[in-house]
Amino acid sequence: MGDNCAILANYAFNQPEGSSAPWVLLGVLAFAFQIYGDFSGYTNIARGSALLFGVELSRNFRFPYFASGPSDFWTRWHITLSTWFRDYVYIPLGGNRCGNARTLCHLLLTMLVAGLWHGAGLMFVLWGLFHGLLLILYRLLPPLQKLESSTTLPGRILAMLCMFTATLFGWLLFRSADWQDFHSMLLALATWKTGGLESLGGYGWLLFHCLPLLILQLITWKHQDETSLEDQPLWTRCLIYLVLFLAVATSATGDQEFIYFQF
Repeated sequence: MGDNCAILANYAFNQPEGSSAPWVLLGVLAFAFQIYGDFSGYTNIARGSALLFGVELSRNFRFPYFASGPSDFWTRWHITLSTWFRDYVYIPLGGNRCGNARTLCHLLLTMLVAGLWHGAGLMFVLWGLFHGLLLILYRLLPPLQKLESSTTLPGRILAMLCMFTATLFGWLLFRSADWQDFHSMLLALATWKTGGLESLGGYGWLLFHCLPLLILQLITWKHQDETSLEDQPLWTRCLIYLVLFLAVATSATGDQEFIYFQF
């Protein structure tokens, strides 16, 4: 999935000037699933390989794009790294033990360090700052607090959609080469060109390769682990394996760069 999404993401982000809203949205969505497919796939392969030797590694992803808010997101995305930042940056700074104002500062500093961990570039710093501010806003604003903790189905769906939208904005920062490219793509979101209709084929390609993942996650939602298929009937598992095989067989022929090699 990651390689197939990379084709669309690279096309959209490599020519930000003169772009339009359909292409920017397609590029950001493709990158969101590219980075998830690359990294969650890699960690699941590592977990499966370790199990062959009787070693059970920590789960690293837990349906992050279904998060209801930023705090929930960081308990689902790159769990081992976010736990490390909590234990070795946030808590040593004082955590939530020094009053509300200091707690907010600690959250912001922790996320800035998380951004710098990915690289000493402006866009990584801004990505960390954005997520830090997002955590602060959800703590300060009662409507956002209520939304994140909603227990009704409509409320949970709205919370997920809001957080997924915020996550996509963060990925736009993260993937942009520099501030100029980010600014160009941000302006393009307000532009709809007739040529944007050409992106419909790209959306079809993206849906074709991401829909199996979403269905798999719905099937395994009970265990909060997309690799947990033990309690599924044999026919269900065979169907899942067949769909995944077809997705791989129809994938792009050229290998794409594995994102996390640069970190």
